[in-house]
Amino acid sequence: MFKRSVRAVLYAAARSQGAVLLRQFRAATRSVASAQRTVLAEVLAQQADSEMGRQLGLGRIGDPETLRRRLPITTYEDVRPFINRMRDTGDTTVMFGSGERLLMFALTSGSDAEPKHIPVTAESHARYRRGWSTWVAQSTIDHRRSLKHHVLPIVSSSVERTTKHGVPCGSMSGLSTETQSRFVRTIYAAPPALYGIRNQAEKYYSLARWAVSMPVSFLVTANPSSFLLLAKVMDQRAQDLIRDIRDGSLSTDWHSEGDRLLDEVAALRPDPRRAHFLESVLERTGHLYPKDVWPELGLITNWKGGTLGHYLDLYAEPFGGTPVRDIGLLASEGRMTIPMSDAGSAGPLDLFSHFYEFMPVEEESTSQPATLLAHELEAGRQYYILLTNFSGLHRYNISDVIEVVDFMEQCPVVRFLHKGSRFSSITGEKLSEHQVSTAVHAAACELGWKITDFMLVPVWGEPPCYTLITGRGSLGPRDAWPRLLERVERQLQTSNIEYECKRRSMRLGHLRLGLVDDSHFESLRHERITASGGRAEQYKPTYLTPDLEYHRRLTIHEEVTVDDEREPAPMVSP
Repeated sequence: MFKRSVRAVLYAAARSQGAVLLRQFRAATRSVASAQRTVLAEVLAQQADSEMGRQLGLGRIGDPETLRRRLPITTYEDVRPFINRMRDTGDTTVMFGSGERLLMFALTSGSDAEPKHIPVTAESHARYRRGWSTWVAQSTIDHRRSLKHHVLPIVSSSVERTTKHGVPCGSMSGLSTETQSRFVRTIYAAPPALYGIRNQAEKYYSLARWAVSMPVSFLVTANPSSFLLLAKVMDQRAQDLIRDIRDGSLSTDWHSEGDRLLDEVAALRPDPRRAHFLESVLERTGHLYPKDVWPELGLITNWKGGTLGHYLDLYAEPFGGTPVRDIGLLASEGRMTIPMSDAGSAGPLDLFSHFYEFMPVEEESTSQPATLLAHELEAGRQYYILLTNFSGLHRYNISDVIEVVDFMEQCPVVRFLHKGSRFSSITGEKLSEHQVSTAVHAAACELGWKITDFMLVPVWGEPPCYTLITGRGSLGPRDAWPRLLERVERQLQTSNIEYECKRRSMRLGHLRLGLVDDSHFESLRHERITASGGRAEQYKPTYLTPDLEYHRRLTIHEEVTVDDEREPAPMVSP
């Protein structure tokens, strides 16, 4: 009863605060240029008196026009020297004014073996939380049922390592989750200590162990594969979970994590009533799926855009018809959009977190690319997004390609398409990962298949071509494999006129199908998670590689192609 009362008070307070934030956000969308100028002034004031600020002349920049004239577009390599010196010396005045606190470095993969360390200051974290609170406010207005019971977030730890001066390095979302007050943490279905478990099998079993012991109405994570993995663990280890609930135990090797879980495990108590409920679910349905374990589940939130949206087709069986809302365009650099509905993945820009510029994709290869401000964008156009923010980044190209799909008052509503680097062009076709993932997904749907593990790889030859590699277990009947290739070809030629032109002129050969061991993609996933420090929640599969050597490193057991004479691909008008 006490916990239910605490939840009711917390949810009421959240709704009250959320209403204020929503009013402020909606007001900003009606005066985007003014709101953005204010953010830019605040960013410059935070950093002008730093060593970096003096070197860049930030104190002499008073408006967006001067910013664009005096500072070049940057990448992480441009700011790395400042970040590394601040990290190595512990002196925050390298990048920020003396009054600013550095909370952590958010780790994310970089262009080389060393991960990027994005500074998270007290101000950047406050802006990040403000964006989250605004998003939660709208989401829970639309889905009041989601606040009825507990919330289950799946995040990584904020402390995966520390600098020699004791500054945590890890996940920004982990920081937000772990630093909530103890009262707020009472609504969480799992204790924060679980997020630091490095062994993924142990982590997800432990999360399932706590979560199935109580009603859950709100699921939050970034990567939809995290929820699919959780559902798989719940189903495959149903008997272990029921036994642990009945006995008040934890049947996993949590001791390998040291004493971080000692207090949490000691607090577990036998719950025969809940165990009986779970047994009845298993007996009635044959599974221990979230939709039955949590019948009042009101909302699932995760990324839906880019290549990750295809995972949602796998939600029906474990999650039923529970609504799914995109959490917004998020990165270690901060929140960039606030989706306001369940439709698609697009959302208006988070106008308080960053000062934005946008580089049209066609400007990428120019020596002095032009940029536009948020209120100058056009619907239907694609842009690279540039950030100037409270983490010490200026005109920073995050390499995300977005598309403007609508406007909320004056504010662009944008959706993430892909990372700009995820292109392949053997002979000028400029295929994007987004086009590839969409084509394979659509082709599989036409055949009634579900293919989630695949990669399109270039193969040099006369002529060069692409091979779609996947495991035999992902495919339907063998006699239908050529139809899969035909459909992928049709989709690619429809979505990319350059690819269609190169295929018609025979500068590109027909798509091939290459079968690899079913374990290949799991091994690839494991290698990349290990290389990035065990960050499973931020793992994004690669569906396209431009590496011409990749095919030679594969063990392909069988290769299938289709003769051009029987190819049904349509002619596409440019």
